[in-house]
Amino acid sequence: MTHNHGYLEMGRGGWWDHVINLEVLLRPDYGDVARMLFLPGSVNGFVPPFAGRGYPPGHPGGAGQKGAREQALPPGPSWATLEEIESVDWSALGPLFDGGPVSRFRLNPQPTADSSFWLFDGYASREELVGREGIGTWESRGFTYQRGRRSRQDVLERYPDWRVLFRMMRALTRERTTDGIRLVMWFTE
Repeated sequence: MTHNHGYLEMGRGGWWDHVINLEVLLRPDYGDVARMLFLPGSVNGFVPPFAGRGYPPGHPGGAGQKGAREQALPPGPSWATLEEIESVDWSALGPLFDGGPVSRFRLNPQPTADSSFWLFDGYASREELVGREGIGTWESRGFTYQRGRRSRQDVLERYPDWRVLFRMMRALTRERTTDGIRLVMWFTE
């Protein structure tokens, strides 16, 4: 299982400060959004726009969780500013068609403004797919299944913690511009 690590940083005039360790906010195994943005071979076939950039300008590189960084999976650490993240085409559909992973969802018993009406419940097993072919959505045994092309926004909707992170980043623009707020990410097994 791939784990995501990183920091949310704020900077001005070449100086950057760690604002929050992402492991405090994000579940380490909840990395589909991080992988979709930063790690090749990622979710639903999206080409990650920010993979393999190395450490950003002004980043100390060796501070903090050095052990985890030394074990980082290729292509190593990477980063993106809020401005760059917001410029990503979140509505673009991924290239996977029939034969791609089938997502399983269940109703959220307590939906809120920060959570989806549907909760992502993993991917369907081979047994759950017997007799099911083609692209589409169907219901069975209390679950809703979906096979087909998904947008980056569809992936983001499954992870309320990432939506909270992006709202936090936008809120920080009261103190900095969108190019003064960035994520620094790396991955381990």
